[in-house]
Formats: sequence, C-alpha cells, structure tokens
Amino acid sequence: MVEPWLGPGAVLLHIGPRKTGTSALQSAQAAVIPELLDAGVTYPVDGRHRRAAKAVLGRIRWGGDVPDDSFWEALVAEVRSRPDRAVVSNEIFASATAEQADRIVADLGQQETSVLMTLRPLEKMLPSLWQQAIKRGRTLTLEAWLERALDEAAADRFRHLNRYDQLAMRWADIVGVDRVAVLVADSSRPDALFRDYESLVGIPQGLLKPERVNRSLTLPEAEVIRAFNQRNDLVDSDPGLFQRWFRTGAFRALVENRTPPADEPKVRLPPWALARAREIQAEITAGIREGGVAIFGDPTTLTGQASVSDAAAPAEATTEAATTIATELLVGLLDSAQVTRAELAAEVVKVKRQRNKARANARRRKRPDTQENRRSLSSIKAGVRRRLPGA
Repeated sequence: MVEPWLGPGAVLLHIGPRKTGTSALQSAQAAVIPELLDAGVTYPVDGRHRRAAKAVLGRIRWGGDVPDDSFWEALVAEVRSRPDRAVVSNEIFASATAEQADRIVADLGQQETSVLMTLRPLEKMLPSLWQQAIKRGRTLTLEAWLERALDEAAADRFRHLNRYDQLAMRWADIVGVDRVAVLVADSSRPDALFRDYESLVGIPQGLLKPERVNRSLTLPEAEVIRAFNQRNDLVDSDPGLFQRWFRTGAFRALVENRTPPADEPKVRLPPWALARAREIQAEITAGIREGGVAIFGDPTTLTGQASVSDAAAPAEATTEAATTIATELLVGLLDSAQVTRAELAAEVVKVKRQRNKARANARRRKRPDTQENRRSLSSIKAGVRRRLPGA
C-alpha cells in the first residue's frame, strides 16, 4: 500500500494518460460521489470532466464543435468551492500544450494543484492504442500503425502523448517536481490500482470498486472492424453519425455482447515492435527516476518479462469467427438505428406540439400563424428522411 500524498485542501489533477486505468478510476469515483465528499474529497459529476477538458483544450466533440468555455468555468467554480480536497480527472489533459497547462493550473489554483499520472507498460498500451484507433474509424494494419508510431522521425504527436518521462517534466515545470506523482499499475495485483489510488488520495480503503470492465478486442474482431472502416467513409462524411451508430453503437455492442473463445488470437506486438517498445520503456523509466517526481508502485514492472522471441505471429480470423463478429456488429448497428429513429420521432412530436401551441396562441391573439414552426417541422422531417431512408 502506498503512502498518502495529497495534502489538505489540495486539488488532484489526474491527467491519464490514455489506456492507463483512468476510465476505471473515473467510473469508480463517479459511483461514490457522496461517500467521497464524506471523506473530504469533491469529485464533480461524471461527464463534466470530459466536457470541461475539451473546452479548455479547444478539442472538438465527435460530430459537433468545441464545448463552450462555460463548461470549464463551471468545473473550476465547483472545485474552488470545495470544503477540502478535490479531484479533476481526464486523460485528454495529457495532450495540453505548455500554454494550456499553465491556464489549467492557474484556474484550479497554482499553489493547490498536484498532478497525477497513472502508468502501464508501453508494450501493453500499444495494442490498446491501435484498437482505439480502429474503433475511431482508422484503417492501418497493426504493423503499419506500429511502424508509424515508433518511427522517431514521424511520431512527434505520439512522443508528446506517450513519452511519459517528458510528460511528467512538462507538468513539473508548472507545478513543481514535488507536486507531480506517478502511480504504476501492477498487473499482478488485480485491484492494486484502486487500493493504491485510495491511499495516495487519502480516502477509505475499499471504497472504489470497478464499475465496468472494457475488454480488449481480439485480433479477428479488430480486423473485421478495420475491414469495415476501409469500405465506409462515414467517419469523415458524418462523424456524429459514425460516433452514435458505430463507435458507441455497433462496436461497443460487439465488445459487450460477444464472448470470444479462449483460443481466439489476441492483439500482440510483433517481435521487432516489442523490442523497440522495451527500449523506449527503459528510457521512460530512467527519465522518470532522474526527474525526481514521486513514484508510487514498482517501476521495474513497467518492463515485461516475456522473451521477445515469444511474441505471437499475426493470425487471421476464421470464417466462423468472422461470421459471429459481423453478426454482432449488424445487431448493434440495427439497435443504434432504432434508437436514432425513436429520438427523431420524439423530436417530431415535440415540434408538432410547439407548432400547435403557437397556432392556438396566434388564434387567441388573432394573429396569423408564424412561419418558424412550419420550418422547424420541415427540417426535422427532412432529417428523418435523410438519415433513415424509407422513414
């Protein structure tokens, strides 16, 4: 168990990065907000963190625009009104530029803010990051994606997000080395991340429990989705619809509803990429140690023990596996379409009611009906016809 680190009245800014257990910690905290408050920790309602982070970083939402800055201002106001400690958590904070990070810390409180990073071995994160790219509509094979990500000359953005020693130092330049901590997730202890986090923040042991477990895609599942992406341009032509129908619709349904056979191939790094990942991991671990930030957990666990020669060769999906995967994707897509149809139908009913009310008011005032509600209804109907052919 790690020692308490977050002081009285402090703000913990958990910046991720991606695929290091941040989502698990966020959902676990969101489920016990009243209990956290009893323990002296303010945790804003789940969902506010992401919208606020996108607002302050100028990140565009899927199928939309940049959230209004009021989302960030509301989060800051809640944090500043805390009775004791507070936690703000989202993995996209890790992508902040130096200027953005300056503003984030200044708004939360220059003297009160401490920064936490959670870490997993790079060799375990790379397959997860490729799967995330596939779910976002990308089409590169694992091999091609790894070549691009691990290419020193072409991977500036990758290094900005995944050279965690440099990431720690960027934030240390703003808040000070003594207020940056790294929490190493220990895969040999299933609940270690939750227990160590509780100790570090100073909340009762056992309070946080896993709310959801997002299993990884198998290699056949990832390849079927990638093949679909190659034939579908919706991610570019209508990102909002892709988000609703596929990323949080069909793709999520596949993960939640299908149980892969135990022998279905996993996504694993080829030998050359595993060796390179371990070289980079050794540099990261050395950089973190030399940087002087607080380290909780055993950083030696960040380097895998399996032999590079044991890395799995790529496998192809069997016809049976591809059929069941495609079936689950189709069912998830149909479910998403039905939800969209129901939402649009409800919107039509709402606009009709507004139009009828406006007409009634116009008759009472002996005024001609307005054109606005007719246009609104026509717009909704056009949307239904456009997005759901045959409706």
